[in-house]
Amino acid sequence: MLRFVFGRSGCGKSSFVFNEIKKLVESGENNIILLTPEQYSLVAERRLLMDLGEDMVNCVDNSSFSRISNDVKKKYGCDTLPALSKGGKVILMCKAIDNCKDKFQLFNKKLDSLNFVSSMIKIYDEMKSCNLDSFQINELSKNIENDVLFKKLSDISLVMSSFEELINGKFNDSSNELNRIYNQIFDKNYFKDKYIFIDGFNGFVAQEYKLLELIISESKCVTITLCSDSYDSGDNFNLFAYVNNSAKIIKKIADKSNVKTEIVKLGNNFRFNNDELKAVESLGCVFFENCNRIIDSNENIHIYASKNISDECDYVSREIKSLLRNGYKASQIAVITRDLNKYLSELEYSFTKYEVPYFKDERQPINSQSLVVIEFMLRCINFSFKSDDVLSLAKTGLTDISDEDINDIENYVFLWNINGLKWTKPFNNSTKGFVNELDESDKKALDKINETREKLIKPLVAFKSAAKSKDSREISEAIYNTLISYKADKKIKEYAIELDKNGFYALANEQGRVWELIMNILNQLATTLGETDLKTYAQMFSLIISSEDLGSVPSGIDNVQIGQADRIRTDNPKAVFVLGANEGEFPQAVNGGGLLSESERRIMLDNDFKLYSYGEIINLQERYFAYMACSCASDKLYISYLKGNGKDYSPSEIITDIEQKHKAFKEYDFSYFKDIDLVETDKNAFELMSERFYENTPFYSSLKEYFKNDSRYSSIEYIAQNKPLIIKDKKKAKELFGGKELLLYSESEWNMEVCMGKKSIRKN
Repeated sequence: MLRFVFGRSGCGKSSFVFNEIKKLVESGENNIILLTPEQYSLVAERRLLMDLGEDMVNCVDNSSFSRISNDVKKKYGCDTLPALSKGGKVILMCKAIDNCKDKFQLFNKKLDSLNFVSSMIKIYDEMKSCNLDSFQINELSKNIENDVLFKKLSDISLVMSSFEELINGKFNDSSNELNRIYNQIFDKNYFKDKYIFIDGFNGFVAQEYKLLELIISESKCVTITLCSDSYDSGDNFNLFAYVNNSAKIIKKIADKSNVKTEIVKLGNNFRFNNDELKAVESLGCVFFENCNRIIDSNENIHIYASKNISDECDYVSREIKSLLRNGYKASQIAVITRDLNKYLSELEYSFTKYEVPYFKDERQPINSQSLVVIEFMLRCINFSFKSDDVLSLAKTGLTDISDEDINDIENYVFLWNINGLKWTKPFNNSTKGFVNELDESDKKALDKINETREKLIKPLVAFKSAAKSKDSREISEAIYNTLISYKADKKIKEYAIELDKNGFYALANEQGRVWELIMNILNQLATTLGETDLKTYAQMFSLIISSEDLGSVPSGIDNVQIGQADRIRTDNPKAVFVLGANEGEFPQAVNGGGLLSESERRIMLDNDFKLYSYGEIINLQERYFAYMACSCASDKLYISYLKGNGKDYSPSEIITDIEQKHKAFKEYDFSYFKDIDLVETDKNAFELMSERFYENTPFYSSLKEYFKNDSRYSSIEYIAQNKPLIIKDKKKAKELFGGKELLLYSESEWNMEVCMGKKSIRKN
C-alpha cells in the first residue's frame, strides 16, 4: 500500500510519521526504514531516540538514499572500481572536452573557461539523473529543428560520450549511483515486507523515482509526507504545484505496480503559538492567497531594513542574544537565507563578536594552509624558486621552521636580493650587509640562516628531481614525500590539538580531516591524470581545490542553525530569521538553466526530453522555499532586507505583501535602537566605541572610560589623534624592514622636523 500524508507547513506530518513508527515498534515490528534527506538525518536520529528510547531505537533503520546505497554494497558486494570524486570528475571532464575540441560545432570558443567545465559537469549530472545518456541525447536531438540547439546538443553528446569512455571500467560516477543500486537489487527483494516512511522531501530526481518503483512495489506499506493541501485541485500554478507534480509521478508508479493508494489530509495546524504566525502561513502573503484580514498585533513578526549586510548580521546577533537572555536555547533558533555565500562570512564574524554559538548546514569550501602549502611547493618548482613562493611556503607553518628563523632568512633574502637558483647554493654574505670581513658572530648568524635555507630547499630540490617524471602517480608520490620531509602531517595534527584546547572545536574538526583530504586529492590526481607535466598537474590541483569541499559537523548540540532555504531542514525552531528578503533574491529570480536556456528546455520537453524544467516551475519552487522559510517558526519570525533607492535594494514581495495586507506590521532600522541596545559583549562594545570614538556623548564617553586601561585602547586613541606611526626601537625597525634604506627618527627628532615645517606626513 502507498499512503500519502498531505498538509501545509506545521500540520504535523513528521509527527504523524513518528507516531506511526512508534505504534509499529510497540507492536513488535522491527522491519522499518525511515528515509529522509541526508541533512535531516541527525534531527531524525534525535527524534527516534526521544520517542523510542535506547532499547527500541535499533528497530528502525534511519536511512537516506546514500545510506541505502552503502548498505546494498555491504550486503551484496560491489565492484572494485574506485569512486570518482568531484576533483577527479573535473580532471576527466577537462580531458573529455580536450578530446572533442576539434569536433565541436558551437562550443569551440569556450574551451579554456573554467565556468564552461563546471557547466558541462552540471549538464552531464542532470542528464544522468534524468536517465539520459550520450546516445539518447544524440538520437533525440535529430528531431530538433532549432539549428543552434541541435549543434549544442551534438556537442554535449560528444563530451558525454568521451567522458563515459574515460570512466567506463575505471571509475564509478556518483551521478549514476542510484541506477547502479537499482540494477543490483532489482531482483533481490531488498524492500520486501518492510514498512517504509519517507519524510522531509520536497521532490525527487529521476534516479530516485526509479528506486521508488522498487520501494513501492516490494514494501508492505510506504508512507510519504508532502507539504501540500492542493494535490487534487488541478491547479498547476499554485504554491504547491512543485510538490503536487512529485505526488502525481509517485501515484503513477503505484498504479503501474497495482499498489493501492491511500490519502491522509492533515488540516489542523499545531506549530504556531500566536495568531500572527498562523496568519502569515494561512494567508500566504506572497504565496498566492487572497485575503484582506488585518492582524492587530506586532509582537512576534519583525521586519528590519538594514543599511548593509554587516548591519543586517549584527541585528540578527543582537536579537538572538536577547532571545537567549529570555530563556531560548540556541538550538531553538534558525537563520535562513537564499544565498548563504553572500552572508556567511559576515554572519560568522558577527556571531563570533556577539558570542553566538552556531552551526552551518552546508558543505564548506576548502580553506586550509595545508592545501596552500602544496600550491606553493608546485610554484617553487614551476617558477624556479622565486623568493616570494619560497618564503610563502615557509610561512604556512607546515615546514617545521620557527617564526624567528623565517624572519631572519627573509631579512637576509631582501638584503642581498636572493632569488631563483641562488636559493640552491649556500649563502656566503654577511647578515649585516657589506663588510670587509665576517667576524665570529657574523659566521654564526650566517650558519643559522644557511641551516634554515637547507631545511627549506633540500626537500624542494628532491621534489624537483622526482617531478621530472611525466607520470601523475610519481608526481603525487613526490609531493607526499616532500610533505613528510617538512613534517607537515605532524604539524597539522598539532594545530588541530591546539585549536581544540582553545575551544575552536569546529575548526579543530575541520583541520583534523584535512590530511585525509590531501591524501584523497593526491590519489585522485595519481589515478585520473595519467601522463602529464608539472604545470598541468598544478593547474589540475587548483581545479580540484575549487571543486572539493568539507562537510560540516556540529561542534555541539546547542547551536543556532544557519542554512540556505533550498537545503536546510530545521527541527521545529521557535524563532527564525529570514535574511536577504530583497526583490530577485528571496524568492530568487530565475537566471536561466546553465548551458541550456529556458526556451531551449521547452523545445526539448516538446521533443520527449525528460529534463528538469526551469521558468515557471523554478519560480514556483522558489516561492515554495520562501513559504517554508517563513512558516517554520513556532514563536517569532524576523525578516530583514537591504534598504536603498536602487532596484537592487528593493524589498521582495515577502516584505511588501506583509506591509500591504497587514497594516499592524511596521518595519524598523538601525535608528530604532538606543545606544545601550547595541552593546552585548566586550568585543562588540569595543568595536562600537572604536567606530564612534569622536562622539563625546555621555554613553560613548562612558565606553571610552571603561576601556581606558585596556591594552587595545591606546592604539585606537593614537589613530584617532592622527599621530604618525613611530617605531622608537631602531633595532626593531631594522628587523621589520630588513636592509632597505630607511630614514630613522626618534620621536623627538620627528617632532623637531615637523615643527620646522620639514615633515607634514607620517613617516617611519
